[in-house]
Amino acid sequence: QRLCDTCRAGFENAMDDDLNSSGALAAVFDFIRDANKMMDALEVGEAGGKNALALLDNLDQVLGIFAPQAEAEVPPEILALVQERQDARKAKDFARADAIRDELTAQGWVLEDTPDGPRVKKG
Repeated sequence: QRLCDTCRAGFENAMDDDLNSSGALAAVFDFIRDANKMMDALEVGEAGGKNALALLDNLDQVLGIFAPQAEAEVPPEILALVQERQDARKAKDFARADAIRDELTAQGWVLEDTPDGPRVKKG
């Protein structure tokens, strides 16, 4: 709990200092580093883990930086279309790949090509 209180105070002090978001993030990253060390040493129980998650959720309401991965919520049929598009791109069938992208867009999904592969999220 003390670690959570320290993080919250550091975050709030930084944000109160002319919205010093880099200072606020530093407090969060220090918290994460210290919490990871405590978890590795088995010094954090279930209550401590819940407190840590609640704190991060609360801080995320301010900056919105801990968004869940969109891929975890994507239905299987959409993932199948994304894979089909990847296969079409590999086969250099760019017309089909573009048609699949259009189909995904029509269904309300945004497809982003990243260096780590395609990412799809609700649009």
